[in-house]
Amino acid sequence: MIIKKLGKIDIVVFGSPCQDLSVSGKRGGLETIKEDTNHSSILFFEGLRVFRLAQKYCGARYMLWENVVGALFSNDGMDFAKILESMTGVEFEQTKIKWGTEGRVLGKDSMCEWAVLDAQWFGVAQRRRRVFALLDT
Repeated sequence: MIIKKLGKIDIVVFGSPCQDLSVSGKRGGLETIKEDTNHSSILFFEGLRVFRLAQKYCGARYMLWENVVGALFSNDGMDFAKILESMTGVEFEQTKIKWGTEGRVLGKDSMCEWAVLDAQWFGVAQRRRRVFALLDT
């Protein structure tokens, strides 16, 4: 496997396309993957797959995912629940979830913490809010 040749990896960082999760986008959510397996939303799961390989073969402990704030609200919060389930193994049984701008989920073997950050807080002359989710295994 090619990833083994990379050696020690501490963290895998990625973002995935936001069109299906964005308030200004299509709002199709992760459900669009069921209809179109080549859809851009599948790239979250591809990034997670790469992290799992880096974890297994290169000792990666952390994964950082970035996306639009709409990811918290898409599909009544269930898309973010699916993302957290995929990352931590924790299952959410509710049909509608309201996520805060900060939080954490503790799974059996991992923890995911997320926070909404805004570019204006870091010296950029624009308001650009993004959710960052950090998985610690």
